[in-house]
Formats: sequence, structure tokens, C-alpha cells
Amino acid sequence: WGHQQPDGPALSRARRRLFLARLSERRLLGYALEGWEEAVARPVPRRRARLPRARGGPLVVCLDTSHSMTGGREQLAKAVVLEAVRSAHSAGRPCLLFAFSGASDLAELRLSRRR
Repeated sequence: WGHQQPDGPALSRARRRLFLARLSERRLLGYALEGWEEAVARPVPRRRARLPRARGGPLVVCLDTSHSMTGGREQLAKAVVLEAVRSAHSAGRPCLLFAFSGASDLAELRLSRRR
């Protein structure tokens, strides 16, 4: 049986422990605190949110369709775009989609609501 690598939060904890161990042993490849300043945290004053008064302009979406996005990344990105377009259409906003996979490969699509 092979050694299984931890994933998710377990991997984060393992990496943190490894970092702290190497830090204490002074075996990190690079570590500098230049410009670091210990200061008491102060709350940031909140500003009142400004809500848009008009219905809003077009929703502009950029979608990376390059090779690095194949598989699950591509499916997730397309699902997010689909939901954003649905939401914009329900609000009566037009949509522009720019799908690109490289400097010379760009598709511009004006998406309108299906009637």
C-alpha cells in the first residue's frame, strides 16, 4: 500500500507544521521580515454602502477557454458564467461575453434572453 497525501484542511495544517519546523530550524529557503511592523490592530471605519440608482449597464464577462482550464475548472467557470447571465437577464441587463484562449483567439458574444 502506498503513502496517501492529506488533502484539504489536513494538507494546510501539514504545510503549516512543516513551515514552522523549518523556521525554527532555520532551514527555510528564504525568509525576511523587511518592512514588517508590529502594531495594534485598529478597526476600519465603515462607509455607508452606495447602492446603484439605475438598473445598471451591461454585464461584461470574460471567460478563459485556454488549455489550462480543461476539465473541472472549465465546467466550474462555465457554470458561474451561466448563473451570472441568468441573474443579469432576470434583472433586465444585457450581457457581453468575451471568451479567450490566447492573444489571437477571442470570441465576442452578445447574449440575449431567449424568448
